Amino acid sequence: MTTPGASRVYRARKDRSPQSQTNTIHVGKGASCEWFPQETIVFRGAHTQLETRVALSEGSLFQGWEIMTLGQPASGSLFDLGSLHQRLYLSLAGVPQFIENFSLDERSRQLYAASVGLRDFSTNGILIVGPVPDTRDTADLIDRLRGIAEDDDRPCLWGISHVGKFLVSRYLGTCPQQARLLFTQQWNHIRPFMLNRSTCLPAIWAT
Repeated sequence: MTTPGASRVYRARKDRSPQSQTNTIHVGKGASCEWFPQETIVFRGAHTQLETRVALSEGSLFQGWEIMTLGQPASGSLFDLGSLHQRLYLSLAGVPQFIENFSLDERSRQLYAASVGLRDFSTNGILIVGPVPDTRDTADLIDRLRGIAEDDDRPCLWGISHVGKFLVSRYLGTCPQQARLLFTQQWNHIRPFMLNRSTCLPAIWAT
């Protein structure tokens, strides 16, 4: 599953009415789901709450990413006004496995530049895959993913780790296309490992 284009959260009304979106994905027993939406752009002055909930059943598999760009840095419009509350919640057979909350508003604005926050990068992304077995084959996969060379010379930070039953790859940079290219390169290795299938890019990405 993907989206036909980037999602956009525009400037809120003067009364700062909250803008919200929740995506809920249920994956049945023995099924697999691949969720690769194009990026979300949060404009200056937005006041939004975004949540993705993934409920896995026994024996099901999930591969998914989310890419977020704050403001329009290429146009000089930074996300220096507004608020964003983002949540990713993943459960397996009703048991929470991965929960991530991110909040950026007037009270936490220092996170934008902080070394434990966004480090002044406008784009962040996460790719999560699993459940994966705790085996030598998984360790070898992680080594291959860490060896991927990024051809794009724009500055970025990225890394991948094994968290519980899931692989988690993170990106910080300046370009959503760079993030998607990196995650796609990783998917080229992950999909055969997870599903024994080669990758096939959605045709709509080329339009």
